[in-house]
Amino acid sequence: MRILLTGGGTGGHVYPALAIKEALESLDKHSEFLYVGTRRGIESRIVPGAGVDFETLEVEGLNKRISIQTFKSLFKLLRSLFEARRILRTYDPDIVIGTGGYVSFPVVFVAGLMKKRIFLHEQNAFPGVANRWLSRYAEKLFLSYPESQAAFRIPGDRMAVTGNPVRRDFEFPDREREKLELGLTGKKVILAFGGSGGALAINELTLSLAGALADEQDIRLILGSGKRYFESFSEKGRGLDNLEILEYIDSMPRYMGACDLVIARSGAITLAEIAAMGLPSVLVPSPHVANDHQMKNARVFESAGAAWVVAENEKGLESVPGRIRDLIHSGETLETMGENARHLHRPNSAKLIAEEILREI
Repeated sequence: MRILLTGGGTGGHVYPALAIKEALESLDKHSEFLYVGTRRGIESRIVPGAGVDFETLEVEGLNKRISIQTFKSLFKLLRSLFEARRILRTYDPDIVIGTGGYVSFPVVFVAGLMKKRIFLHEQNAFPGVANRWLSRYAEKLFLSYPESQAAFRIPGDRMAVTGNPVRRDFEFPDREREKLELGLTGKKVILAFGGSGGALAINELTLSLAGALADEQDIRLILGSGKRYFESFSEKGRGLDNLEILEYIDSMPRYMGACDLVIARSGAITLAEIAAMGLPSVLVPSPHVANDHQMKNARVFESAGAAWVVAENEKGLESVPGRIRDLIHSGETLETMGENARHLHRPNSAKLIAEEILREI
């Protein structure tokens, strides 16, 4: 069976596709895969690194404000439709699986016009525009949250709530072993990161927190700063012995497995990984995303008692490091939050999706 995967721009669209691919491969050893992404997205590094055949389209999001850039983006979109048609005709997949992001639109749209069998996965509590529009072509739409169903105008029997697929490495953490291998035995570990590109607000918050905790020898902070912030924050963090700054965290299951508290954005896949690990978290939703979907994601965790949500523009952010310091010292609270997070995890999500796809075809 020939399967075309598409989705990209951020890890939140790429990792679900790879998790579904892994699950399908385990159920059908003869499956072949092609991934269609963009050259500039994180998928251009991750997908080939995972040993999956990879092709690219040049496409980008449309700015809501009319400008010269809007017309350039429209031209790229039109050109990408013809390129998507070429790829689909050449590869001739049996099924197409879309996981969102700008690149998925031309691929899934053209696949729909070509009457290909299409399956979509939506990661967020509030669905993205691409998946809402493309759902009309899907044989099955897989959702992460029950709340998402109301946003789609398709029959209920074409939707299934499966949760967000995560890689198997996140399913069974051994905290003490991971701490030992990272040289963190006996330490309380706070892991902070802002997604694949980094987040200025989280970097600044972590730097402030490291300063507030400088005298506490049993606490270690690890910050995934993102490439564009790495040099400046490495310089700012010089002299803070309790802080380790990494440009990008390649071994996320290992670092998350070793930590006691996560500070992060609230992208859907980050939350799925936090839930799978059973970790307490401080969530700082990005205010720069469509329909404020990260805040909606975060509120689901907050309502479950699994996270503390901090708005990036919240007044009094200077008090946050002190509150996090109190939290890291409250073992009972951390344990309760972690248990509540684990209750939000839907185990074997990728396998459920793969099994449903194979049943449909």
